[in-house]
Amino acid sequence: MCSSDLILKGLEESAVTMFQLDEGVDSGPILYQAGFSVAPDETATTLYSKVSDAHRTAIREVWPGLEAGILEPIPQDESRATYWKGRTPDDGEIRETMRVVEVDRLVRATTRPYPGAFVERANGRLRIWAGRPASADPYPAAGVVRLGFADGEYDVTDAEFEPSPDAMIS
Repeated sequence: MCSSDLILKGLEESAVTMFQLDEGVDSGPILYQAGFSVAPDETATTLYSKVSDAHRTAIREVWPGLEAGILEPIPQDESRATYWKGRTPDDGEIRETMRVVEVDRLVRATTRPYPGAFVERANGRLRIWAGRPASADPYPAAGVVRLGFADGEYDVTDAEFEPSPDAMIS
């Protein structure tokens, strides 16, 4: 599970799991599992920190039992297993047909330390690191870029413009 998937799917909770290695991928018996909440405004940056903290806790909890040889692995319940496809940087593309809630989740899910969400333009790419659904105010604050989507507007509060190589030739 990639932490960005939690945000994209709008999940409210998740868990970290430590497995005993076997021939599969994440298929061995469970050595430790602990849940954590996913805030409604969670970003990849804050979630990455939560997951890292949970992994450190897992190691601290499991290590003494491993060292003493008393840890009893628990078989996984395959009926509860989830499988999510891998993501690529191109999955961060924002399209005008998206709903604002989808744009907001995508921006929050792909912000640092990930490659970021982006909007393609003829002259380059606007890489969006942060934003929020637009307020009712018809005029965005100074420095904010407002983008229109299928069901509303989104205010970009942190972005970088990456000119296309063709746009740089004069």
